[in-house]
Amino acid sequence: MRLSDFFKQRKRGTETAKVAAPPAASEAAPAAPAAQAPAAAQTWGASDRPQAGATGDADTLRAFDLSSKFGPCTGMTRLERWERASRLGLQPPEEVRRILVAAGADSPANLNIWHGRV
Repeated sequence: MRLSDFFKQRKRGTETAKVAAPPAASEAAPAAPAAQAPAAAQTWGASDRPQAGATGDADTLRAFDLSSKFGPCTGMTRLERWERASRLGLQPPEEVRRILVAAGADSPANLNIWHGRV
């Protein structure tokens, strides 16, 4: 693509091109297909999807991962991050610890949302 494709220039003393009329309704392009899920939702693997009934827990853990208040989350598990934040006096949500302890140390719930992506 050339720069002139973005910025159309007109030379002085030349006539301007006439703008084409919009197509009639019968000639209009077909309607757009139904809305699709966002690309991020389509990239989830089967093991990343929250289990039925666990949506609230998954949302809580995702919010914990995305909060910069408790420090960086890459390179450590969620429980390690929660414990570090607690040691530093950042007051992480107790609900997150409860979810992680109930899930177990080897559970995929203990891996942050960036695990395997960053």
